[in-house]
Amino acid sequence: MATGDPLILGKDNVADHFTFLTRKDPEHRAKITVLWVMAGDPGAYAIRADGGGTGAAVLAVGFNTASGVRALAESGIAVMGDASYAGGLTLGIGVGGYAQSGVGVWGECADKNTGFAGIFSGNVRVNGDFEVNGIKAAVVPMPDGSLRRLYSVESPESWFEDFGEARLAGGKAEVKIDRGFAALVRGAYHVFLTPYGDSNGLYVSRRTSKSFVVREQGGGKSALTFSYRIVARRKDIKAPRLPRVKPTPDIKRPPRLTVKKGKPSSNA
Repeated sequence: MATGDPLILGKDNVADHFTFLTRKDPEHRAKITVLWVMAGDPGAYAIRADGGGTGAAVLAVGFNTASGVRALAESGIAVMGDASYAGGLTLGIGVGGYAQSGVGVWGECADKNTGFAGIFSGNVRVNGDFEVNGIKAAVVPMPDGSLRRLYSVESPESWFEDFGEARLAGGKAEVKIDRGFAALVRGAYHVFLTPYGDSNGLYVSRRTSKSFVVREQGGGKSALTFSYRIVARRKDIKAPRLPRVKPTPDIKRPPRLTVKKGKPSSNA
């Protein structure tokens, strides 16, 4: 056990790059830092840990409400994970989070007007339900170069919809439902019609799982094009109408971490 001098003072063979280890943080004397490591070279790593096989290079355990790992960055990245292996048998994961019954990954930004709790550059997949306490929107480029929001249309039930055009012949048309769409929906469906021309009005006279028949009202015999919109309930999931949702639990945040710049001191 060291009482005053650094535990380890290491020097590499390339340049005067020192690594210091000490047992007390001189900037925070009220708290004990068991291990303080600093790399003298700005491009060096203070600590490197290599793990082999299926083990872990570093294991950090926080019991009760303690944090396993806390990281602080002034303007950089506090925690960064790189998965460089691109083999066909292994899925590289830069940062992984798992919780048995809590939250696997939690991200929060205090300034919700200018900041983001998370940004993903690439495709995003959700294997499970996706809920948003706020706005859902697509961001699209405009001809003037600006980016604009287009908001999502919501519904109290889970629906799929399809669109198309057909043409009346002698006041009648049978419209085949796309087989791919039909395989994804269940139960009765809704059909909305819009004629592209003068007519007595259109209506749906028959609906089956494979097609529906459109006729002109009043026994009309018009020949004109019309568009249709089919809306049906999604088949593969159970989505009750307007189900209740529990509020998002609030995470117990530890006090804000602030650390002064400095070097390990042999007088600590």
